[in-house]
Parts: sequence; C-alpha cells; structure tokens
Amino acid sequence: MGRTPIGKQGVVRVNSASLDRFLTRHLLISPELIGREHSFSFRGRKVRIKLPTAKLSDLATVASLLEQLQQYRMAILAWKADEGPSSATIVEVESADVTVAVAAKLVIHQNMLRTSPNRPETLTESQVSTLYATVDSNRQIALDAFDYWVRVMRWVSKDPSIGRPEMRGVTSGWPTYLVQARTGKEFWAGPIQATVIMKEPIGTSQWKAASKALREGIQPPIYYDLYFDGVEHRKLGDFERATTDFAVACEVVIRTKTIESLPPDLSPAVLNYVDEAGIRRVVEKFFVELLTEEGLARFNRVSSRLHQLFDARNTILHSGSKADLSEDQTSLFQQATRELIGLEEDAAVWK
Repeated sequence: MGRTPIGKQGVVRVNSASLDRFLTRHLLISPELIGREHSFSFRGRKVRIKLPTAKLSDLATVASLLEQLQQYRMAILAWKADEGPSSATIVEVESADVTVAVAAKLVIHQNMLRTSPNRPETLTESQVSTLYATVDSNRQIALDAFDYWVRVMRWVSKDPSIGRPEMRGVTSGWPTYLVQARTGKEFWAGPIQATVIMKEPIGTSQWKAASKALREGIQPPIYYDLYFDGVEHRKLGDFERATTDFAVACEVVIRTKTIESLPPDLSPAVLNYVDEAGIRRVVEKFFVELLTEEGLARFNRVSSRLHQLFDARNTILHSGSKADLSEDQTSLFQQATRELIGLEEDAAVWK
C-alpha cells in the first residue's frame, strides 16, 4: 500500500482498496481452481474476486462438511472412490473475497496501519466522514461487481443456481404415515422421497471463458437471466412465474434476432412495427425467414410448444392466473426455451 506523508502529526495519504466477502452459494469448482481469481475493470475501478485457498490434504483431514466450510470456506463434495477425499474431484466454495480499488488516496494517521481498525482519534471529523463515505460507496460497487460476476459464472457454466439462496420446498423428509384416528398409532409408512441434484463443477475452460468476458465487459444475454429465473421458479413450484419467465426469454430471443437482421437504414416505422407487433406475427413474417433449412426444421420441432408457452403466458397476464399449469408442462416449456436458445447460439442454422 503506497503512502505519501503530508507532514502533519503523522498523517499520511494512502492508496487503498475495499475488501468484502460475499457468499457464492452453490458454486462447485474443480480442485485446480482453488485459490484462483478474476481481475477486471468495473465502473472505472479495478476489481479482484478471489476464491479461498487451502490444501486438499488439509481439507481431507476434516471429516464434517460443515466444519470444512467453517474452517476453510470450502468443502470436498466428491472424490475418486479408491483414493479418498484428498483426491477430490468436486469442491463447493462458500464465499469469495471482493477487492475494489478506492478512487483517490485516503488521509489516515500512520498509526492506523499498526493497530486494529477504526481508531479515528487522530483524525478530524471530516476525515472520518470521508472514510465512512468511502466504505459505503465502495461496498455498493463491490456488490454490483459481484452480482455481475455471478451472472457471468451462471452464463458460462449454464448453472442457474450459482449465487442463489437455498431453494427448499415445504417437505421435511418425513414419509406419509397412516395412523389410527383415535390413538394416532402409526401402522403404515409410505416411501421416503429425496431429491438429489447432481451437477458438473466449473472447470478451467469455463473459468477462462468467464475471465475473458469480465475483462471485455461482456454482459450475459438478458434471455439467459430470464431463462435461469424460470428454472429456479420451477424448482420452487411457482409454475406461473416460471412460465412467464420462459415466455419472455423466448420473446427476447426472437425479437432481438429479428431486429439484428434488419438493414441499419430501415425506417423507424418498420422497426417500431417489429418491436410492437404480436410475437406470432414476428415469427411468421420475419424470424422463420432467417433460418436455413436445417434451422427451420429444428425450429418447427419446438414451434407448437412455443405457441403453447405464449398462450399460457398471455392467460396468466390477462387473467392473473392459470390454475391448470403442471410441473410436467412447465418442464416442457423449459425444454422448449432451452432449445430455442441453443438455436440462437448455433451460427450454422442462420442464413
């Protein structure tokens, strides 16, 4: 940390940065990413987001996953069966450190670099106010930079759960019992139902892809954010909200692809027509004309499902609900949305 004396009772100007620690929730990585970091510019500030560091051999000596998280901020979730935990293949990360450069040098007393934080006795009231204001402004930048980082990590990994709070329903893990009405004596128990979610950890190639996007300031496509929101709402059983998310994601894909294909010198009236026309008309008059024969064949396979999705969305928005939505139907809407996004990303299917 650079220091510039200003010759007044030990007061110095220092280059500084803020340091925050935020929960990463559901971030699974390959062991080679332990301790890695991303550095990028955000709102004119240098930002560094760093994963915790620990030796796998140290993690492996702690039997409890909870204790691993408490001691090392990460835990071993999977390893090679014949080699034990020290041969970890999947590591869960509990939190990451976010460092944001402070825009200007700060005035502090040099003794503050030798003692515990918050010793303002030798500073003026104005200098103390500046420090508190810097904490507030840098923390907001750190929060927004971390949110951007999380969205990029979801995008490159196609994992909508990263950074989200725990998604839990109302079930407790108990089976359904049959009991005698008078005494409450249990005489039959249904099966115990448990859901185990397995997913691939983020590896080196995805980490590098995220690094490139962050350095270049690339924003994940908004339709991915909407699609990921829909996946999480479906997990919660909020099928109406999930359906709306999927429909809007699909509409964004279709309208964006259509508008991008139009000549740049097109009249504003035509652009407004494409932007405001019903989505079916945009599909029939413009979108399908952009596809190759192979692309059209792929689109036709999901076309009817997309029309059902848009109908369901319209019913929800116009009447406030759609009571007959089921988990199976919402899952099909999710699949259709994923296939449309896959079509958008395949350059070979566009003219």
